[in-house]
Amino acid sequence: MVHDADRNRIRYEGLMKYCSDPVLILDPQQKVIDANEQALTLFDASIRNSRLHDIFEGIDILIEPAMNTNIIQSARVSFSPKAKKEISLILSFIPLTVAGKLSEILVVCRDLLEVERFRNENEDLKKKLVELEQLQDFARRVAGGKDAVPSAAAALKDLEVVKQRLEDATLKFENELGLAAVLQQSLLPEKTPENKNFNISCFFKPMEQVGGDYYDFVDLENNKKGIIVADVSGHGVSSAFITAMLKISFLNYAGRIRSPAKILEKLNRDYCSVIQTGDFVTAFYAVLDPNQSKITYCGAGHPRPLLFRKKGRDIEYLKSEGFFLGMFEDARYRDSVVGFYPGDRVLIYTDGIVEAFSDGKNEQFGEKRLLQSFKQNARVPVEPMIHKLVESVQQFMQKSRFYDDIALVAVEFKDSYTR
Repeated sequence: MVHDADRNRIRYEGLMKYCSDPVLILDPQQKVIDANEQALTLFDASIRNSRLHDIFEGIDILIEPAMNTNIIQSARVSFSPKAKKEISLILSFIPLTVAGKLSEILVVCRDLLEVERFRNENEDLKKKLVELEQLQDFARRVAGGKDAVPSAAAALKDLEVVKQRLEDATLKFENELGLAAVLQQSLLPEKTPENKNFNISCFFKPMEQVGGDYYDFVDLENNKKGIIVADVSGHGVSSAFITAMLKISFLNYAGRIRSPAKILEKLNRDYCSVIQTGDFVTAFYAVLDPNQSKITYCGAGHPRPLLFRKKGRDIEYLKSEGFFLGMFEDARYRDSVVGFYPGDRVLIYTDGIVEAFSDGKNEQFGEKRLLQSFKQNARVPVEPMIHKLVESVQQFMQKSRFYDDIALVAVEFKDSYTR
């Protein structure tokens, strides 16, 4: 007999096999029961049967909230391999539930040094070109001087060949990033949609030239508006193409399927059948209906959007327990409905904003600060409000770097709208 947990392990074998980052599988007591090859290389084979808090100091506080929801949550930690320099990691916690109970937890470990290498690779190539030009100039002067030796001319020729190869590699690298950046920019709406019922504003900041965040809007019948916000786990060229596939599928389904849950089911099946890279996508899709003053929505492992109530100045979460896209082909999703009244606001965002890290404070911006900033600026028009939220993150980070993309979409019901 095959148990549900065993079926889950079979279904996420693709993640273990194709993901380039270390992946751990924990039981509900946070003990490591399996790991991919990258994890065994980083932590060594003795990691099996270890508890997570034995590997990362203070991790208990970070992982406890992740064990009670299907929402993917992340935290920054430090790790010291044996006889090696300490490294910083971003851990993404992915809870797996069976019959409503926590079965296992996947932990994807992203090395921030890899992010830094991606960030600095182009700059390094340019510096090497400058150094080669200086060496080339020196070699020319030596070859033409009185003390020139026959090998100097040959060395100069070899140097020119190396320089040309490096220039070609740099150009190819920049062209690929440039094409991917153009592709990603074309996937986002050219401008914020105007609507007689809603005030809408959005913001996007990629970590580098190319990011993995995506948002879009679609006009539906009877003045309804569909809004999707998604986050591809990777960065760079591959994430741009995955996002392109997501957009094409979404627009195909949104025009003929009204249930957000059904659309996410379709997107998940498409993703599982096509993508074999170990990447995954979190998403949130909502349909705003001004005629009935309601939002019908569904999430797939995405951070819970915030709903500000103008009347009581309270903030609610739009909770949804759907699993993220790209792992379980037969995952099921369920629609939720909430009332939406004049002056109320919804903030949909990707996890880059709450996971923004301050090196000086040695902590993340966090959900609590986002709630506070959202509430403080709830009377400000939505467009400047979005920028004030981003400013509060930047002030918190000071001179620290972003290690993830940031995407925000804010929607406000106008005080007077057409029913």
